[in-house]
Amino acid sequence: MATNRVTARSKGKVERPFRSVKEAHETLYLFHVPETEAEADLWLRNFSNKYNDKPHRCEPRSRIEDWVANLPDSGTREMCSWERFCTFAREPERRTVASDTRILIDGTHYEVDGNLAGEEVLLWWGLFDHELFVEWNDRRYGSYRPHGGPIPLHWYRKR
Repeated sequence: MATNRVTARSKGKVERPFRSVKEAHETLYLFHVPETEAEADLWLRNFSNKYNDKPHRCEPRSRIEDWVANLPDSGTREMCSWERFCTFAREPERRTVASDTRILIDGTHYEVDGNLAGEEVLLWWGLFDHELFVEWNDRRYGSYRPHGGPIPLHWYRKR
């Protein structure tokens, strides 16, 4: 009698690169811990470049050359939508919402949902976003645009 597999068959394809990075850096960190985050980023970038320059397991070229050769004609844009890409470039920050439901960021006020007044929330401020997203109790709110304060470039107020 055959048994059914209960795990995903392709799980190793995703986990293998993570394991490679972990194994390479574990031994490196045992001998010397990076002093700053920038130094750790540099180590990871160097590892990534060397790893991608290794020969492909099936093709007569490097891994990065194979990846570039198999890109869609439109480039990396087909890999994921612009909205999804922007979520990768968002960085969380904890803040408390004021009683007037405003959050002050770099001199600019953002007026958020009234239920969030006085609550500590997680802000998602993206590198490519012109809006602010707020998360509280595992629920996402937003997007919120600046309310008063400096006007972002290419935005205009009505007279």
